[in-house]
Amino acid sequence: MKRRTAKFQHLIFLNAIDSLLHRVKYYMKIQRKPF
Repeated sequence: MKRRTAKFQHLIFLNAIDSLLHRVKYYMKIQRKPF
């Protein structure tokens, strides 16, 4: 049970990092665009 929750938390953590990286890439793409 404990191990299962740890795995679940790890998945949530990885998902959060993934979305954060996605957001950073998106913002960098916007900044690169000439206005």
